[in-house]
Amino acid sequence: MDKVLDFLQKLKDWQNNFKIENYNYNNYECEIADFFKFSITKQKYENSKNPDFKLKISDFEGSEQFVLSWRKKFSQEYFELQHPIYNNIKTRAICDFPADINNKRFGSYILFVDEFEKYPWIVLQVYEFFQLLITQEGIYHSPLSSDWEKNDINVYTLRDLNSSVTYCLENKNIKYSNTKFGWKLDKCRPGHYFMEDLASLYELNIQKNMTCDKSFYIPKRLIDCIDLKQVGIYPNIFSHTFLHDILKEKMAFRVFDENISNSNLENTKDELKIWVSVGSEHRAWLNQIDGYTNIILELGRYFSKIEVFFDAITSYENVKIDEKQIKIDNQNIYNIIDKVKNKANFQFKPIVMTGKNYKEKIILCSKTDVCIVQAATAEFVPVSFCDKEGIVYWGGPENFHLTCACGSKKALFFNSTNHENFIHRPNATNWYSGSYFISWQFIFNKLIDIVNKIKKTQIKYLHISNVQDVKELYYLIIENNKLKEQITKLNDDMQKTKFQKEYNELKSTLDSCDTREQLLRISNLEQDLINKRLQSKEIHQNILIKELKVKEIEQKLNTNSSCLYLIKAKTAKARIQNQLSYKLGQAMIVNSKSILGYIRMPFVLSYIKDKHNQEQKVYQEKIKKDPSLKLPPLESYPDYKEALKEKECFTYKLGQALIKANKTWYKGGYVKMWFEIRSLKSEIKKGLR
Repeated sequence: MDKVLDFLQKLKDWQNNFKIENYNYNNYECEIADFFKFSITKQKYENSKNPDFKLKISDFEGSEQFVLSWRKKFSQEYFELQHPIYNNIKTRAICDFPADINNKRFGSYILFVDEFEKYPWIVLQVYEFFQLLITQEGIYHSPLSSDWEKNDINVYTLRDLNSSVTYCLENKNIKYSNTKFGWKLDKCRPGHYFMEDLASLYELNIQKNMTCDKSFYIPKRLIDCIDLKQVGIYPNIFSHTFLHDILKEKMAFRVFDENISNSNLENTKDELKIWVSVGSEHRAWLNQIDGYTNIILELGRYFSKIEVFFDAITSYENVKIDEKQIKIDNQNIYNIIDKVKNKANFQFKPIVMTGKNYKEKIILCSKTDVCIVQAATAEFVPVSFCDKEGIVYWGGPENFHLTCACGSKKALFFNSTNHENFIHRPNATNWYSGSYFISWQFIFNKLIDIVNKIKKTQIKYLHISNVQDVKELYYLIIENNKLKEQITKLNDDMQKTKFQKEYNELKSTLDSCDTREQLLRISNLEQDLINKRLQSKEIHQNILIKELKVKEIEQKLNTNSSCLYLIKAKTAKARIQNQLSYKLGQAMIVNSKSILGYIRMPFVLSYIKDKHNQEQKVYQEKIKKDPSLKLPPLESYPDYKEALKEKECFTYKLGQALIKANKTWYKGGYVKMWFEIRSLKSEIKKGLR
């Protein structure tokens, strides 16, 4: 285990202990090297094809065997791989730990160890199954990764490797063990989960436990139960390979089939059901509140009833979302609903998908007619799974949409980078974070082409205003906002200048002679105060020292209480009077002389009993260490016969009665004790006569 521990400790300072390079798969003969050899060869074949050419797995020679070999690998109880560098060494996955401890669903490290614990290595799973190979010889990038992904991993993921390794050392077993593995299905972004993990899992078709407590979508018949103790592995083995596009389309169809048995629509001409997404994050449609409001109101001129399904933040399948967060994220939706309700002269039924999971959303969306959604995550339910016709808009390049689309060819896609009816927000750092303006009339006109076809209506096009005029107005508003910011900054600067002037005047006054004299006096007074505080602190410390000595003496007295008892017990009478019966009886007599005594009697008796037991315990420990301290038998004392009379006295018998009552309280022991005490009193009175 020393090798494993040493490897992990070195990773805490990986920048100085390891170099990063690409994995040269041609130099090795192992499952990982073979995986890259086959994937890259087939990737070149796919790239040479026409984009419209429909592929299936059997189109790639050897692909079915490739899938079968990994299906067999994942069918085992333990996940074992050849070492990526030392190919003759077989290693086993023994634990997983988060790539980011602040977001434990971002990615995962898997620690592999050989039977003799000499060749540990780690695989990082984020976008790919073998994103990084971390060995004692170096850190290796997947040859399938893009330059962007490599940079992302280097800059954002590896910077937290120290924290991740520390977490592993504190919370995980790093010894070679028989730990089974299961599926980790908790990616924090739905897009990555569906396209990377679920697509591969469906193709593997292997049933195992789930190693996480939350997931966006739990596939039917592939999960037994939840077991958080097993090694968690993301099943994204075919992600980023030549099979990626084929499998994500198969995944989309399977998700739909799992949830919908009958997808036939009731096509009522005067009713329209629309599915829309309203952005609340970055890269949003800037005028979406007014845009959606106007589109719904305009459609209301042609339909007596409109149902609008507002896609809201999605919950995990087995966990509900915090209601406060839902209200914040859905504010734009409620703004649209309020505006439509204020002007609608038709039946308007808004349905907000608050806290719905993907399975619930798919069932609802299957009954809609058309959709208007933003590309990426929002298009999964209506476009990828339910294959609805509609409009997909986006503020970035077209190829990004193609990476998200799963199988649907019905929806129309429009992006801002090459379309005249879009205005991209100026000065945006990049298309991924940039919001954009779209003419709502443009969206409406494209939508009614679909609606007229589905509903057999004849809705007319709207005039689209000159977008350039809107663009100029939009830029003027932005410039106006910039001017406002500059004015605010100037006001702040002027205020600072005013404060600076007042400060300088005050400083000048303080620098005068009279002021200096006063400051000197104040300084002297402050010094006197400091001296007195120091003296007070010294006195306080002396008091603390004395208190500690007193406590030390008290502790010694308590420890040696049994020794004091030994010293006192020089007669048989003293021995009997030190017995618990006598002590309890004596306390009962003393405390029965007043009402206050009766009130505190239970506490006094409890204290006497606890203290007596403690003394006996200490006494037993003392004689165990030094048998010579053991007290002699009572019979050996010269006053033994005289001492026996103490056992017959009222005090001793009263204590005995209490002990007996305590042992039989559940049988009415305390009631019997009361009668026994009366009997004892009668006997004593007779004896006195």
